[in-house]
This record gives sequence, C-alpha cells and structure tokens, in this order.
Amino acid sequence: MGAARPGARAISHAIAAGDADTAARIFGDHWLELFLQGRADAVLDAVEALPVTTAGVGDIRLAKALLLAQRGRLEAARSQIAAARSASELLPPADRVRFDDRAAVVDLFRTGLDHGLGAAVASGVALLRRLHGEGCEPDPAVRASAEVFVGMGEARLQSHGPAPLELLRSSAATAHATGLVALELTALAESCFPAVTEGRPGEVAALAADVLRRADARGWVGLATVAPAVAYLGWFDYWRIRRAAELELY
Repeated sequence: MGAARPGARAISHAIAAGDADTAARIFGDHWLELFLQGRADAVLDAVEALPVTTAGVGDIRLAKALLLAQRGRLEAARSQIAAARSASELLPPADRVRFDDRAAVVDLFRTGLDHGLGAAVASGVALLRRLHGEGCEPDPAVRASAEVFVGMGEARLQSHGPAPLELLRSSAATAHATGLVALELTALAESCFPAVTEGRPGEVAALAADVLRRADARGWVGLATVAPAVAYLGWFDYWRIRRAAELELY
C-alpha cells in the first residue's frame, strides 16, 4: 500500500510511547484522509490500538463505523455512528461542527450501501448544502466525498444531465490536490460513463486505462470502486467492433 504517511507515522509513534490522548488527537485529525488515501490498513491498526476511553472517542467510533460499513456490517456500523454522536455531545462548538461533517460522510457511505444510491444522493445533496451554508471553507475530504457520492448516484440514476460529471470532476480535482488517491481514482472511474456524452470515447478510454494503471501500481486491482473503469473499457471495445462492422456495411 506504499510508505506510511506522516499522519499514520505520528499515530503509531504516539501509541508506542503510551500517549493515548495524543495518538487519539492526531487520529482525529487524519483518519478520514488516511482512509481516502487508500490507507484503510493504517486506520484499522489505529482503531485496534486506541482505547475507546481516550479523548477523541467520537472519531474512533466513526472510523470503526466506516470500516464496518466497508465490510458490509451495516447494523454494527449504525450502532457505532449512534455511539459516536452521543460521545460528541460534550465537544466544543467548533469541534462539533467538524465532527458532524465527518459523521455525515460516514453515514453517507453507510446509507449508500444500506439503502442504495438514491438515498445516498439525497443525503449527499443535503450535506453539500450544509457545507456551503457553514460560511467557511469546508474540509476538502468531506466536500470531495459528498461530491463523489452525489455524482455517481445521479450518473447511475441518469437524472440531472451534466451535473454528475461536473461533481465527479470536482471531487477528483480536490482529491488530487490533497493526496486522497483512492477517492480520486474512484471519482475518475465513475466519471467514465457520463463523460461519453461529450462525444470523445477514445479520450475516456485513455482515462479509464490510466485509472487502472494507477490502481494496479498500488496493488488495488480488485478495488470495487474502480470497477466502472473496467466496465467502460469493455464497453469501448464492444463499441469499436460494432462501429467497424457498421462502416464495413457502407
């Protein structure tokens, strides 16, 4: 999965030093970014090592919920989200806003897996509206996550014209700028089919191939979220064969 990033190293060092509170604080600052970078392993290691009695228990429970949802354990994920929200009630107002944003992202993942993309779109749109109404620059990881869920949901539901492609490209750009590699590849892979509407299937095929090359370089060939790139390349090959056959008829 690549070298450990500063957040993962700092968490490990604090845990090794027996400073659980510092480790929990660093974990709270970095766990969502680590997950979206493709470092679910580092998040899992920290979750297993940190006692839930430390400071930042809300973030620890949120991270547990996200890992559980990823494994399909949706009821357990729901319970962890509820426990995290309860633990967050004592947070200062500024910290509570940040917590609520991250909790909404985790709930978005769970909702999409539990109730389908239609429900995830509704939740994602509500989150984006809230982020725009907070009056400050939103956490890039939170905004990009909401954009990718709304974008892929609307693209698959085919309900809002060019909006899905714009959201997916915005998410990919934000993820690229902030090093959230797994999220970037997800957004780019999901953008393949809606990008067909622009009439440049060969360029989209090159994009899909690049997504898969980058995923392969990180050992992520089986990553479910890049599957649309594989599907697009299959469709593109079929389209080329059909197109060639049609031209031969004329």
